[in-house]
Formats: sequence, C-alpha cells, structure tokens
Amino acid sequence: MLHEINLLAWRATRRAANQRRVQCLLGFTFGLFLIASGLGGYLIDRQIEIQQQRLTDLNLEYERLNARSAQQETREIAHQIELKRFAQYAEWHQYRNQPVELMNMLAKQVSEEVVFSHLELRSGVVTAKGETATTQALTQALTRMEATERISKVTLHALTNSSLSSQRSMSQFHLSFTLRPRGLEAFGYEP
Repeated sequence: MLHEINLLAWRATRRAANQRRVQCLLGFTFGLFLIASGLGGYLIDRQIEIQQQRLTDLNLEYERLNARSAQQETREIAHQIELKRFAQYAEWHQYRNQPVELMNMLAKQVSEEVVFSHLELRSGVVTAKGETATTQALTQALTRMEATERISKVTLHALTNSSLSSQRSMSQFHLSFTLRPRGLEAFGYEP
C-alpha cells in the first residue's frame, strides 16, 4: 500500500493544473487555428471572387474594344474608298480643266511680245509653236516657265528668224515642256 500513498499532494495538484493549462492552451490554439483557417479561407474565397469579377469586367472591356476596333477598321476602309474616289474625281477634274489651267498659266508667264500660234497638250506634254518680236522676251518667258512648279523639262527645239511677218523682224520658235498634274493638295486634302 505504500505505493498508493502520495506524500506530496501538491505535486499531483500541480500536475493536474499543468495538464488543464496545457489542454486549455491546446484547445485555445486549436480554436485560434480554426478561426484563422476559416478567416483565411474566407479571404481567399473573397479574393477569388474579386479576381473573377475583374476578369469578367476585363473580358467585357476587351470585347467592347474589339467591337470598336472592328467598327474603326470598317470606317477606315470606307474612308480609304472615299479617298480613292475623291482622287479619281480630282484627276478627272484636273484633266478636264488642264487646257484652261494651261492657258491661264501661260497668260501669267508669257509677255505680249510672245505669240503662240499652236498649242498641243497630250498626256501632260505641251508642244507649242509661235512667234516673238525679241528673243529677250522669249528668254524671259522660258525662265518664268522653268521657275513654275507645275512646268518642268522646258525644251526649246527651234528658233528661226524671219523678216516676212508684218514689217518687223519676227522669230519663230518651237518648244515643249511637261505640265505636272496638281496633287490633291490643290483641293484642300493634306495627306
């Protein structure tokens, strides 16, 4: 019976108190773990929901931008078609009015001493024949024509002197030049 006798009762009490404290601490720790894992799970689920909502919003925005881009491409194609049509109209207008423009340009560039008797315009190349009272007037006219943006490749093919015209000595000339077409800038279009 000696083995059942507890001589130090305070040790048993202390051991029981320590066991209760450890059990309470384990229970409290387990409770905190459950609360923390529940809270962590809730936060993770909430974050997943937020990310899913964000992904949905981004997909909607992406689809909206794709639709807008398709509309913009359609508008761009229509705009290019209109520009081509406008360029064709401008070209037709230019070829239709090219003789009038040529006459107006020559009236500004050539003095009254130079008289054209024949003008021919074919595919932008102008061939001209005429008479001049002085070669100086013809030289000035050719210099002004060369300075013009729309006229290039001015070539004097022949210059002959004849005293049969009127009573003054007149020189006959034959020249050619290239008339450059006006671009779309002349119609207010800036590329």
